[in-house]
Amino acid sequence: MAILKVALDLPLPQSFDYSAPDAGPADVGLRVLVPFGRSRRIGVILAVEDRSDVPAQRLRAACGILRDAPGLPAETLELIRFCSAYYHHPIGEVAALALPPALKTPARKLATRRDAAYLLTAAGRSAIATLAARSRRRRVLEA
Repeated sequence: MAILKVALDLPLPQSFDYSAPDAGPADVGLRVLVPFGRSRRIGVILAVEDRSDVPAQRLRAACGILRDAPGLPAETLELIRFCSAYYHHPIGEVAALALPPALKTPARKLATRRDAAYLLTAAGRSAIATLAARSRRRRVLEA
């Protein structure tokens, strides 16, 4: 069974262990949704190991690894560890600062270029002729 070492945005100086049967070494740096108390939180996977210091009966299962966006690269994780140690700040709070605001909530679906589809209406096609040739609006409509 894979054990995730997760950094949570909390004022506590340690990472937290969660079980995840589908996790592997390639998941390091990805976000993960985990139960914490009565709520769920987004964390960053710092490591995937095969054992934990937490007894198996107290180990909680991760709700899911969020693979919808690329994870933090190894260099960024090293920088997070360095900043946490150097400034004596909890690693979870430092890791949370490395994430863009849109990735800190699990409900938001990221749109990619493949997901986006636009269709120019008849009104938009007729509006092209009325716009100046170098107009930004005209370039957008023509695209």
